[in-house]
Amino acid sequence: MSARCVFLVLLLVACAQGARILNCDRGSIDVAEGDTSLALICDQYSGSISWQYRANPTTTNQEIGTCTGQTCQVNQYLSQYYQLQWLTDFSSKLTFYHALTTARESADNIYSCGNARCTVQVNVPAELGTPSVVLSRPSQGGRVTVTGTVDITRVYSSQGYYTCTWVRQQGGESTVVTHKRLFPGPNVNKEDRSGKCDFTESLDPGFATYTYKVLVYPGATEKTQTIIEVGSVKAD
Repeated sequence: MSARCVFLVLLLVACAQGARILNCDRGSIDVAEGDTSLALICDQYSGSISWQYRANPTTTNQEIGTCTGQTCQVNQYLSQYYQLQWLTDFSSKLTFYHALTTARESADNIYSCGNARCTVQVNVPAELGTPSVVLSRPSQGGRVTVTGTVDITRVYSSQGYYTCTWVRQQGGESTVVTHKRLFPGPNVNKEDRSGKCDFTESLDPGFATYTYKVLVYPGATEKTQTIIEVGSVKAD
């Protein structure tokens, strides 16, 4: 091989290694379980690029397909799960169009083009019951106690990362009442999680109207309830 050919080969390899996955800036992307609209876009390469995946960091890469020039080809045995599309001379798109590719059994698969990597994290957005916020006033005056709870009927995260945040709002001001991790410990069987998220706080007496908002991740599911400090309670 001539020196010029070696130079061109090295240049193409370097361009491929400099590729990036546009919508995966933090190295991972969240997707709802069973979503068939997920797409990853690889750019900043030239010549040929290979799309690959592996089930976890300890397994070997499996090639999904390649794009060379304006031609993209998916390996036949994976063609029912993925589609490759040429976009420009330096970008291509991998589309996941089978629900199995975003099922929780496929969570944490690592996709790559060149040296760019993206981990697909599968979530089931939190499903919440109606929040309950109760206000109690001591008989002899003093501070008012507010307690709140909400049922989390279903939620799932392949990362095992769940949070609940209660926020108190008055006028244009917001105060985080509690922010906590939920469901610690491994979920070996990849099952849905369920439970409650509670808070208790005390407030100075006096007329005021507060809105309490609860947010549960994954899904950023939000519910609100307004209470009037004099004792009546109503839901939004």
